[in-house]
Amino acid sequence: MLKKQELKKLIDKYNSKVSFGEKEDFIFNKLGKKIKDQGFLTKEDFFQVVRWKSARAIRKAEENSEEAIEKITKFTFDINNEEVKIRVISSLNGVSIPMASSILTIAFPEKYGVIDIRAWHTLYNFGLIDYCKDTYTVKDWLLYLKIIRKMGKDFGFTPREIDKALFMYDKLNREGNLYK
Repeated sequence: MLKKQELKKLIDKYNSKVSFGEKEDFIFNKLGKKIKDQGFLTKEDFFQVVRWKSARAIRKAEENSEEAIEKITKFTFDINNEEVKIRVISSLNGVSIPMASSILTIAFPEKYGVIDIRAWHTLYNFGLIDYCKDTYTVKDWLLYLKIIRKMGKDFGFTPREIDKALFMYDKLNREGNLYK
């Protein structure tokens, strides 16, 4: 398993990547603060998140009305149960579990991290998850969240910082194709 110093180096490397830098600075520091302060996503906020996480989901995302986006995201942010929270936000068109995790992470990086193939595979490679996959269920999300929160607590990082480290570890060490 990775040690605290290794996690810190991976987080720093992720943060220093030019391709992530400006876009992520806007998404997390400006848009994330706005979303957290207003307590919901507007349709434009929602589209910005979708374009950042997975631009190919934009057509499905456009099927959501402004009212649906605002009410569902407001309701989601007010829910205390993680399973119900992820199920509600995933009810929006174009919102898979990874997209839902992105929305939650952008608004609350101190509580969440983005689930994706790179982070999941890193956990699998270190034996923290016993099955490898590239699509995710609510059950997978809850397991992922439990693991990254524990790692964050154990090493003094936020779940978002842990997900950055996991992502970067895979990016630097993966051999072969990302998807089979």
